[in-house]
Amino acid sequence: MNRSLPTWVGCIGLVCFSAAEAKAQDNRQIPGFQNDAESRSDNRDQDAWSVVIGVGQGYGPLSEGSDDDDFITFPVFNVTFRDLIYVDIQDGVGLNVISEEMTLVSIDANFGTFRSENDEQDSIFADADFERFAGLGELDGGIAIEFYASQIVFDAVELSVSATREFGDIDGWEITAGAATGREVAEDLFLGAQISATWVDERFSQALYGVTDTQAQARAAIAANNPAVSPYDVFDADSGFTDLTIGLGLTQTFGKHDQFFVSLDSGYSIRLGPLRNSPITERTSSFGAALSVGWEL
Repeated sequence: MNRSLPTWVGCIGLVCFSAAEAKAQDNRQIPGFQNDAESRSDNRDQDAWSVVIGVGQGYGPLSEGSDDDDFITFPVFNVTFRDLIYVDIQDGVGLNVISEEMTLVSIDANFGTFRSENDEQDSIFADADFERFAGLGELDGGIAIEFYASQIVFDAVELSVSATREFGDIDGWEITAGAATGREVAEDLFLGAQISATWVDERFSQALYGVTDTQAQARAAIAANNPAVSPYDVFDADSGFTDLTIGLGLTQTFGKHDQFFVSLDSGYSIRLGPLRNSPITERTSSFGAALSVGWEL
């Protein structure tokens, strides 16, 4: 089950602690950086364009609930124009509707969640969980529209909520609420922490975590000829919270204007509700980590 990057990379991506990213990726405020308001003003009044590029190497589950872990190389990319329009590898193409020192409201469009049961493809666009998804059919991703809002409180904590409407075979809502904080613990070394919880409606839940009678029969037919595939009972997935995620990250910046950065991020997720109870879930908790390097042009 993927969007443009695996789910665990997306969770780690919620904890971005680079000062360079704080300057460029202004579609997500990053608490703990005193220069964030100044960087927003610079983007609006002086530096029209801001570009961050880089690469990361991560390790974690192929998808939510998967018992299979793998390494993945992923790009770091963000372009922002006057703190108004942005293109980001994780968030897609978006618009900052409100962008103030303490408040941010944005909307963006990206590829929707999709799922493949093809065991011959193993990339960031199709996972290889054949034993989990055999007989369940393909899920086309379509488009996902995200509405995001955040507020800085006590000058140190960011409270945020995102509501994503999936179109296509998912055709439902996913809502994530979280809190994050960060601070400089040594010269140009930043530490951050984040916690978030995700809720989905019944249509989203059933599409990704449910098993219909037709799917159960198709899987039973495959299981009869493949000992690696176990039958699934029919499962009606209800709306509810699907996971609780905590994350920690360290970022070291370099250069006169912090143009270069190295980030080490980690995330731990506990599966809840329909995702925890679904027969497709092989593991009810998982850990992911990523090391990335980048440069602000």
